[in-house]
Amino acid sequence: MLSLVSETVFTLAKKHNHPEVLVYSNSLEKKRCIEYTVKTMLEHKGFIPSFIAEGYSGARFGLINSHGKRLIVGTYMPVVSQAFRTPLSELERRKNNLSVLSTIAEVRPLLGPGSGRKK
Repeated sequence: MLSLVSETVFTLAKKHNHPEVLVYSNSLEKKRCIEYTVKTMLEHKGFIPSFIAEGYSGARFGLINSHGKRLIVGTYMPVVSQAFRTPLSELERRKNNLSVLSTIAEVRPLLGPGSGRKK
């Protein structure tokens, strides 16, 4: 969920003693601004896929388990794996050690090509 982006920013701000950032933690509008700023910064580095439209921080996706059942639907910020500077095999290994992530077998966009929705 996009809220994980702003929550991560606040966690890092606490850890690195940046109270000026924490002022934004009480406002949903300010949280969304932080999420959009992170998206813009990653986009400039080529780490956000081009299907995320200008003015948006993410898109709607369905998380699917290995049995084809939809686990959860939400708005997520997709980031290309190169952003993590870690081999994809290592990211997959780490994913399998995390209970929530290990249940996800597929991520499906809910709008546009590949959404499975009829027009």
